[in-house]
Amino acid sequence: MSSHSYDQPGEFPEGRSDKKFRRWLLVVGCLIAGLLIACVFTGCLTQRKAADNIAKYNSRYPGILAKPCADAYPPRILKDSTNTVYVKGDEIPVPGETVYIDVPGKDGKIIKMPCPPNTRRIDTVYKDHYREQESTGTLAALDTMRQALDRVKADRDKAIAKGDRLQKGRNNWRWIGIGGLVLLVAGFILKLKKIV
Repeated sequence: MSSHSYDQPGEFPEGRSDKKFRRWLLVVGCLIAGLLIACVFTGCLTQRKAADNIAKYNSRYPGILAKPCADAYPPRILKDSTNTVYVKGDEIPVPGETVYIDVPGKDGKIIKMPCPPNTRRIDTVYKDHYREQESTGTLAALDTMRQALDRVKADRDKAIAKGDRLQKGRNNWRWIGIGGLVLLVAGFILKLKKIV
């Protein structure tokens, strides 16, 4: 049995005064409130907030996000081909001096004949490089939207099924209520006619 009386208004069993305890409660309460406020303002990063941050950074520093995005989502090459087209050119005579050569004739005499003009043909070769590719970043975004749409459809189907079950239950209770009401009215009518 303790010899100390706790009936005095400003004293606690631990020997603390009421003023010190209140000050301690105030400090602890402020620390907890500050911690909660800090958690609220520095809490989770939602998908929308992340998208807003990315848009803000991209508008301020447009080149910074390009490399990480390209590294994370490189383009996927679907088709890579090179076509070669050969176009045959026309014969173009080369201007210059006409050259005569000695050619033996039918009767054995030598005849001077002009050489046919020198021609040059210029052919053209076209190389056409064709690459078909798709953006894997766009595909990832579309896949994410498709998954979200599938989740929404599944939730909608569950809600429709639940609504159908509830409607069926309501209909059952309506018929039970109508039947009970009919029995109650029939009993009341029979009671009035004093048959029962």
